[in-house]
Amino acid sequence: MEIPLTSFIDYTLKTGTPKMTCAKKIKGQMSQDYDPSKDFYKRFRDAVQKLHKNDLHTSGLSKIVGTIDFKKASIYSAMITGYKKFIGKKEITWFTPPRKKWNPGS
Repeated sequence: MEIPLTSFIDYTLKTGTPKMTCAKKIKGQMSQDYDPSKDFYKRFRDAVQKLHKNDLHTSGLSKIVGTIDFKKASIYSAMITGYKKFIGKKEITWFTPPRKKWNPGS
């Protein structure tokens, strides 16, 4: 079973009963197929990629994200503000991220 790094880190930082609960939660998540409609951050990630691929200014990030559900609005707003602060005056250039399959022990 392949486990995302964040899930593995969450698991390793737990001790006792919470560790078992975390393992069950990860197993439950891994048994389900990926569903974009359940991916809370997908629109934000896609918007950030589009922003950099098309060499757009960060001020347009809200427009790229588009209209979002009321439940997500405050969180997305905070993420956009934080991302703009992180970028600051840095020169960002897009590159196609490399993809490799990692096999432990090789």
